[in-house]
Amino acid sequence: MMFQSKDLTNAEASVLQERSQKREDALKDLKKSSKDSQIQHEGNFKSSLEKVKQKLEHENADLANDLKAVQIAKQESERRRRQVEQNCRELTVKLTEMERMQLDSTNRASKLQNKLDQVTVQLEQTDAKLVQASAKNSSLEAQLAEANNELDQVTVQLEQTDAKLVQASAKNSSLEAQLAKDNALAGQRQCDCFGPESAAMNKAIKRDQEKEIVEKTDTSEPQTSCTTQLQTPKESTAQTPTNSCVFCDNKGIFYCYDCKLAFCKPCRDNHDKLPQSRTHSVTDLKSVNPSAVKLRCELHKSEYTFSALHAIHWFVIYA
Repeated sequence: MMFQSKDLTNAEASVLQERSQKREDALKDLKKSSKDSQIQHEGNFKSSLEKVKQKLEHENADLANDLKAVQIAKQESERRRRQVEQNCRELTVKLTEMERMQLDSTNRASKLQNKLDQVTVQLEQTDAKLVQASAKNSSLEAQLAEANNELDQVTVQLEQTDAKLVQASAKNSSLEAQLAKDNALAGQRQCDCFGPESAAMNKAIKRDQEKEIVEKTDTSEPQTSCTTQLQTPKESTAQTPTNSCVFCDNKGIFYCYDCKLAFCKPCRDNHDKLPQSRTHSVTDLKSVNPSAVKLRCELHKSEYTFSALHAIHWFVIYA
C-alpha cells in the first residue's frame, strides 16, 4: 500500500510537473504572442498614424491651396468689381454724352428739315425757271436754225467772192510783173547815166530785179503780211529819188546799203532804232551811186509804208 501511494505521488508529481511545464510554455507562448501582437499593434498604429499624418498633411496642403485659390478669386473678384464700377462710370459718361448728342441730332434734324423745306421751295422755283428756259431755248434754237440758213447763204456768197478774188489776184500778179519790168527798164536807163564805173553794181541790181519778177510771177496769192497801213501819195512811188528822204520831204543825207534807201538825219535815227536795222550799213549819200537806190526792203515795209505794187494790188481788189 505504501508502494502504491508512493507511485501515485510520483505520478501526480510528474503530472503536476508536466502541467506546470505546459503552463509555463503556454505562458511563454502567451507572452510571446502578446509581445508580438503588441509589436504588431505598435507597427500598425505607427503605420496608421503615419497614414493619418500624411493624409492630414495632404488635406492641409489642399486647404492651403484652396485658401490661396479663394484669396486669388477674392482679389480677382475685387478687381472685376473695380473694373465693373469703372465701366459703369464710363457707361454713365457715355450715356450722358449720347443724350447730349441725341439732343444735338434732334436740333440738327429740325434745322435740316427747315433747309429741306427751303430747298424744296427753291427746286419748285427752279423747275418753273427751267420750263421758261426750255421755252427760251426752243425759240433760240429756231433763231439758230434761221441764222444757220443765213450763214449758208453768206458762205455761198463768200465762195463766189473768193472766186472773184482769185481772178483779181491773177490779174494783180500780171500787173505786178508788168510794173516790175517797167521799173527794171527805168532803173536800167537811170543806171546807164553814171558810166562804166558802176557797171558791176548795175548788174547786181538787175539780177535782184529779175529775181523779184520771177518770185512775184510764181506767187499765186497776194502777200498779206504787210497790209496793216495805207501809204501816203508820196510813198506810192515805185522808185525813190536819190536826193530826197524816203519818209519825209527833207533832203537825203545818208544811205543804207542793206535797205538801199536814202534818209535824212531824223529818219536815219528812226531807222537805226529798229531791231532788224542795227546791223545795216549806213553811209554818206554822196559816196553812193544813185542807181543803187531801190525800193525799200521787205523788213521796213510794215514799219513805214507800202510799195507801189501793194498799193496797186489793193486798188485792184477793192476797185
